[in-house]
Amino acid sequence: MTVIFLSILYFTAARNDYREIFVASVPIRFAVVAFFAAFAAAGFTSWNILLLTPLDIVFALWTWSTLRGASATA
Repeated sequence: MTVIFLSILYFTAARNDYREIFVASVPIRFAVVAFFAAFAAAGFTSWNILLLTPLDIVFALWTWSTLRGASATA
């Protein structure tokens, strides 16, 4: 349910050229890695949860790169 709701939020932001939400999402998505690692280190979850983070890092870098390119051409 959360993923669907966030998808609607991002879709609406993209349709209305609201860049700020995408700019804000980059550091938040990098923070996910740190939080997952902290949860695993504290014993709240298995270290396997970190297997979910590489794609998020790749897509955060992609978003950051695209935003930099868009601001350079604007």
